[in-house]
Amino acid sequence: MSHFNRMGKSFVRNAGFTIIEFMIAGTLGLFLIMGVIQLFLGSSQNYRVQDDLAIMQEDGRLALMYMKEQIQRASWTPDYLNIPPAIDFSAGFSGDGVTDTVAIQYNMNVDGIENVDCNGNVVATGQIINTFSLNANNELACRGNGGGGSQPLIANVADFQVLYGVDTVSAGGCASGQVARYLNATDVVSEGLSDKVISVRLGILLVSDGDVLPEDTAKSFQVMDTVVNSNDRLIRRMFQQTIFMPNAVLATAANPQTSIDCL
Repeated sequence: MSHFNRMGKSFVRNAGFTIIEFMIAGTLGLFLIMGVIQLFLGSSQNYRVQDDLAIMQEDGRLALMYMKEQIQRASWTPDYLNIPPAIDFSAGFSGDGVTDTVAIQYNMNVDGIENVDCNGNVVATGQIINTFSLNANNELACRGNGGGGSQPLIANVADFQVLYGVDTVSAGGCASGQVARYLNATDVVSEGLSDKVISVRLGILLVSDGDVLPEDTAKSFQVMDTVVNSNDRLIRRMFQQTIFMPNAVLATAANPQTSIDCL
């Protein structure tokens, strides 16, 4: 440091930052900014994953809860004189395909209040048939037999599969109430067991609304009797449940009187 005294004034020469020091500081700042951006992107992606998982969890539980309530009504009737089969396997109702369809049927009192289908439409005969399947928009929907179109329950459904538990063991004309095996709709019909179904197994595979994972990920899901393979950035979650139909046990008897005797 040098001192000068000119015209009675003192001057001090101060040393500043060099170009190398500026470059080092800029590089460190750049790394710091990149770290903050990476942290933000990671937090944003993690939030997206958790948000999609929460939506799928809520949708899956809602669908199973509603379908369980409907399926447990199967074969219900106000009396024991006209007990309908739990599942309607006639053409256009329950069946196998790329995705499955299941039609639940039961009887209700004809009073304009109880005799309504899953869409809220009145069924004049009181025999309710609610059919669950996937529509063209990959929504799990219910179509009632009271008229009108189907009503979506949940969206972003990648697959929907159904198996049926049949009771093939009986004693004295009374069903055992135990499932001997689970079959798909095609096998139930081909083996003549449509009136022996006493439980239903549901498999619902949900998928995220858009790309969430950082890279394509290969996965395989066993949805009942179907294998679903994927290799993309979407998240999938499987929901499944076995639902017993107590009223259907009576429907497996040979005639109404036998159903009463089996009680």
